[in-house]
Amino acid sequence: MSAFVYRVGLVQKAHGLGGDLSVRLFRPRRDKSHKRRAVRGRPPIALAVEDGTEDVFTIDSVRFIDPTRVVVTLEGVDRERAEALVGRFLDLDPHQLPAGLTDDTDLAFGATAVDHETGAVLGTIEDVRDNGAQAMLVVERPDGGEALVPYVDAFVAGFEETDGARRIRLTPLPGLLDLE
Repeated sequence: MSAFVYRVGLVQKAHGLGGDLSVRLFRPRRDKSHKRRAVRGRPPIALAVEDGTEDVFTIDSVRFIDPTRVVVTLEGVDRERAEALVGRFLDLDPHQLPAGLTDDTDLAFGATAVDHETGAVLGTIEDVRDNGAQAMLVVERPDGGEALVPYVDAFVAGFEETDGARRIRLTPLPGLLDLE
């Protein structure tokens, strides 16, 4: 996987004559603001392939077509280069992009999960998946196991950042994180 650590979509096709890319997002944006979102001049992203090779580009703009599809314009990419990028994964660092291409759920990626009441470390958020109803936080447990926690107010008490370390406070139901 890319040095940008967070895989958000797949380039499906070149879009138009100017070198734009049509990208399918792996997790839909449900907040309805996709209709008015446009991102311009953001930090680099990587377009990676499964063998680990990648090319790094700077986003010129992102336009949402619907909650699962965006059209991305990259600096210096023409139609021919865009066609060569079809099939690549779009990887990014969600902490460098504002809520234009990412949302609050994406910002949980890489955070330390702690119990809201006790402060005990529950694990690290290793991925964010979508089950069709809501986002699911993938918590890698200290013992090596994995747990899925729904990203809903009943379970997510909040975020905090101290000296660059991000923590997400969770309120799990009894047994939710027990792997035995």
